[in-house]
Amino acid sequence: MGFPVHVDAQPVNQAAMFSRAGIGIYKANFPSLDINGKVSPTAGLVGDLELRNVFPVGNVQVKATLKSTVGPLAAQRQLAIRLTPVEKHLPAKNATSVTIPITFDQGARTVQIDHVFSKWTLGDTYRIDLLEDGDPIPEYTANIGNPLPDRPARNPLLLMPDEMVSNIGVLGLELSSVPGPHDVDYFRTPVYGAVETIDEQQFPTDWRLLQLYDCLLVDASFFSEQVVESAEGGEPGDPEELGGETSGRDDLAARSGDSVPRRRIIDAIRHWTMAGGVLVCVAAEDSEALSSTELTQRLRLTLGPPLVEGEKQLTAINEAFVSANGLLRYADRWADQALSNAIAARNGYRISLSNGQWIPGNALSTNPADLRALQDWSEEYAATLKRAQELWNDATFYSASAGSVVSIGSGEIDRNVLPSILQWTVGLRASPMLRRGVDPILGDSRHRRWLIPGVAQPPVYTFIGILTLFVILVGPIAYRWTTRSHRSHLMFLIAPVLALLTTTLMFSYSIVADGFGTLTRVRQLTWIDGASGDAFERSRVTLFAGISPTEGLTFDAESEIYPYPGGETAWEDIDRRVNDVRQRVTIEGGIQRWTPSFLPSRSQTQFIENRIRQQLGSLQLGSLTPFDSGGKSDNQTTVDLTSTLDFELRSVVVRSADGRYWHATRLPAGETVQAKWMSDDRQSSELLGSLYTDYRPVGSTSRSNRSKRDDKTRDLLVVANRQISGNSTQAVDGLVEIWLNQQLFIKGDLPNGSFVGISDVSGDIVPVADAEAVESVRYVMGTMP
Repeated sequence: MGFPVHVDAQPVNQAAMFSRAGIGIYKANFPSLDINGKVSPTAGLVGDLELRNVFPVGNVQVKATLKSTVGPLAAQRQLAIRLTPVEKHLPAKNATSVTIPITFDQGARTVQIDHVFSKWTLGDTYRIDLLEDGDPIPEYTANIGNPLPDRPARNPLLLMPDEMVSNIGVLGLELSSVPGPHDVDYFRTPVYGAVETIDEQQFPTDWRLLQLYDCLLVDASFFSEQVVESAEGGEPGDPEELGGETSGRDDLAARSGDSVPRRRIIDAIRHWTMAGGVLVCVAAEDSEALSSTELTQRLRLTLGPPLVEGEKQLTAINEAFVSANGLLRYADRWADQALSNAIAARNGYRISLSNGQWIPGNALSTNPADLRALQDWSEEYAATLKRAQELWNDATFYSASAGSVVSIGSGEIDRNVLPSILQWTVGLRASPMLRRGVDPILGDSRHRRWLIPGVAQPPVYTFIGILTLFVILVGPIAYRWTTRSHRSHLMFLIAPVLALLTTTLMFSYSIVADGFGTLTRVRQLTWIDGASGDAFERSRVTLFAGISPTEGLTFDAESEIYPYPGGETAWEDIDRRVNDVRQRVTIEGGIQRWTPSFLPSRSQTQFIENRIRQQLGSLQLGSLTPFDSGGKSDNQTTVDLTSTLDFELRSVVVRSADGRYWHATRLPAGETVQAKWMSDDRQSSELLGSLYTDYRPVGSTSRSNRSKRDDKTRDLLVVANRQISGNSTQAVDGLVEIWLNQQLFIKGDLPNGSFVGISDVSGDIVPVADAEAVESVRYVMGTMP
């Protein structure tokens, strides 16, 4: 049918599709244009649709406005928008249809929706249908996107540049760029990243939509004290008071005062930082960098010592400035030689760069005016770099949950050198895959580390016992009996019957042994920020169903969820042709409903779920007397430990701000207990280590010799890791899991002012209501107020 409605054939930001996180935007209008190019709203409706982040793996935003063309509705209408992948997606097996129901109330003229859903394929070709009572409305259909090429790129990162370059968002700042003649591009620092200035009115208020950004540069005055005080005082603008006809995420930001959208933006930035983002706060003009206390108050985010020492980051940042100044020296040398003898300079000059590339002299202008302009630019740009280097040398680096915060003073920030500076600050966080620790395209063999033991596996020893019994019955017993009774011909009947019975018994046992219910194994990691009481949570959920549940799976609508395959298929072997889309998701009423096809019978299926839990609670220590290392007075041996959480904790280890360790065996929900001082550091280290090893993800990740010999790509996390850091660091399990492993298992040590404990998994994390949890654990960790 082609393009039945008016659709932007290319993203609004065409370069965004394969080069930056700014995110291709598609727009469509309902209904389709008639042969005269006019809109004929046969269903009494017109609508506008906008989709963001459509191509990459990640989170897609769907915004739509539907209007009645016949005035206020005489009766309620049940509508829905359905997005169905078509043509080519990579991999095709992950193609999923998403339906968003819309209730258009009686008497209303307009209805709006704003939803976000997780996407697990590369590709942007979708068919969009407007449904009423479950059926598509004729002429209310759109097709968007550009098909993938027939053959996959040899290097998968060519289709996923956001996994290897820094994507930087800028809010409230104007970046400088010293202008000059055309040739200055040869002498600027090569930009291996993207810098995008985001308008406040377009800034996402959902942290999931910030996941493609690795770093945000924000004017510190954006986090004003007035906004913070307003946020702490409550959330004005109740939907019922404001009125309006909205569905999903309401549009209060547009109608209830300037402070409301800004507070929501600040919340989104805080939650994104807790999930692993890097936030750079730039002081207001002529102001000093904000201190950790000021940042904590304004962001409502507890800051701690950096995960990577700030001195090391500053050393790497200074190397970026050294490289930039080196290019300027090349520019000065070229200009001097070309002004003296243009012909000799053009023929004999060649600039070799540190990355192995080079600039031939015949590519540069020898016009005297251009050369003098190049010299002037070089002098001005050198001064700019000097000011920028001084600015960054005074930067302070803090950790913040799984992310980090950098505070710098006011000054000039050059757009061109910025990505080179921040790539050292961002590090492995430049890859969204590495931050979340899962690749839904291929998966990997580490999937086996969190399987449900004893199910969906052949009962080898039981089968050996049954076969041994069969051999005994057929051999010594049946053969001897028939021989002694002179009826050996009966063996032609007895042997097949016993073989049939043995086969039936083995098959029946394999079915009955696994059961017919649903089992789950959960590894739930909850990181609580003491300043706000909000928590970032990463859950690894493995499911096994004897019979696939007819009601399917349910997840929270505000979560991002990714399947975790076992890495059975290589990148080169992926099927990309979308045929029948059997996987379907419906987002309604704060819930994502997944069809049973996501959980096939008698196989283990694994998911990673990331979510924010707002106002979860906190832990707080009572008053502490100063520690006396001289032994002149007895030191405090117990302290009050108070929980405002609504669930119980066990084996709680707390490290107070002065470095002392405290332990509570049990901390009931909402109660205060006496925590005991652990005077021996070895005791605390052993306890932390046992907390991890008791529930350590363990499983074979080796492959067959054939898999090891081939050169196919089977683990995209490892590919992205090597692209960013070489072979120096192996960080593929997600930021929160890596922190837990390093602090509890490797170091046996907690940062000051932090805690860790274990608990039962929360009921809302299990996507099947009657599933039985086995060998599951919930780690609760974080900072204290």
